[in-house]
Amino acid sequence: MIRAMSIAVRPARSDDRPTLVRFMGALQDVERALHPDSRLPGADMAEAHTAYLLEEAETPGGLVLLAEEPETGRAVGFLIAYEEAQEGIYLTPPFERIGWVSDLYVEEAARGGGATDALLAAAEAHFRARGITRLLLSYLVGNEAAARAYAKRGFAPYETVLAKPID
Repeated sequence: MIRAMSIAVRPARSDDRPTLVRFMGALQDVERALHPDSRLPGADMAEAHTAYLLEEAETPGGLVLLAEEPETGRAVGFLIAYEEAQEGIYLTPPFERIGWVSDLYVEEAARGGGATDALLAAAEAHFRARGITRLLLSYLVGNEAAARAYAKRGFAPYETVLAKPID
């Protein structure tokens, strides 16, 4: 469903934690549907993983945002990102320090209404102000909706990670 709506983005507060945990569980369940062998159920991991990511985002350059419908104040999505220094001496300067979007989720009913654009624009502005010129994110193979959404917003493949089970 595509809805035209206005979206407000704001930094998450400590009282937003239950919403962040709910969104994390929902995101996990979307990914679990694509890769059930690699993902725990959302209810089993959301609290602990949210705590871990909130700690990561407390580092300099970290960011936790909520997207809301301004008329109602209802949260419709979230983004967690942090600054990451790439190790080694093989990268050019623009890739040595990056903004890493760890998690981004928008409720299904709000998709197509501008929340993804608003969250990513806020993350870009945040990292641009910190002198970072590259924003990276990832999505699971098979999540074609995410692939289309990110491509539409200027993201292009950069690195491919392959997996092989070993016996």
